[in-house]
Amino acid sequence: MDRLHLLTHGFTVGWAGNSFEDPAFLRVALHLDGYQIFVDTPWLGRGPEELARDVCTTLARPPGEWRASWHAIRPEIDTPPVIAGASWERYRP
Repeated sequence: MDRLHLLTHGFTVGWAGNSFEDPAFLRVALHLDGYQIFVDTPWLGRGPEELARDVCTTLARPPGEWRASWHAIRPEIDTPPVIAGASWERYRP
């Protein structure tokens, strides 16, 4: 993934792995000013190269276009980050 592109929007990469809720998805966790942002990509039946291309293509788009979920690290924050797009949802474990 293009970490410099992500950094221009304030994101740093935290980790990537199976989604806890649905292991059919690869989850990329990003950090942004007191938030964790989760971007999930379906991976079952796909090879690692195809999955990596799909993840990189998604993250190369403007963040407002992502389908993502957000989680505030500090409990007093209950609003989405300013950069959130219309399809961003609050993460609920």
